[in-house]
Amino acid sequence: MGTTQQFVTLFWILLGGVVVFGSYRLGIGRLLEPGPGLMPFVLGIAMGILALFKLLGQMRAVNEQSRQAEETSVAGLLKGVGRIAVISSALFAYALLLDPLGYLITTFIVMAFLLKAAGPTSLLNALVYAVVMTLVSYFGFGYLGTRFPPGLLSFPGFW
Repeated sequence: MGTTQQFVTLFWILLGGVVVFGSYRLGIGRLLEPGPGLMPFVLGIAMGILALFKLLGQMRAVNEQSRQAEETSVAGLLKGVGRIAVISSALFAYALLLDPLGYLITTFIVMAFLLKAAGPTSLLNALVYAVVMTLVSYFGFGYLGTRFPPGLLSFPGFW
């Protein structure tokens, strides 16, 4: 892990801050009366905290020799930019597909894709984690009264 990956991680910390700021301006409401910005607010905080932990781990793991090798490597920079492009594209697709497919289907597909694309994990693990994260977020925010787009699951008698 070199400075290129640290810059990519810093990008995610900053993006989490932008999401938190934007969702706060949108209105987060109260705990039992959530506003439209509550879900992105919580997710922005989670994104920032996870990226911060990753950055701290990277800073501990980096030694001088690997840092010098990656700084001179264009491939390291392209790899970081490629990851940002893949994740940004997945989030853009999530925003486009949320209404037509619905929250459960879209969140599951995007989470499974991102978990598989993030690293060397098996497809089964990515699918299991995606199911767990989708259901936890659905029931957690549903408990607070958040309404999600039903999408394909809105057929009469299906749900």
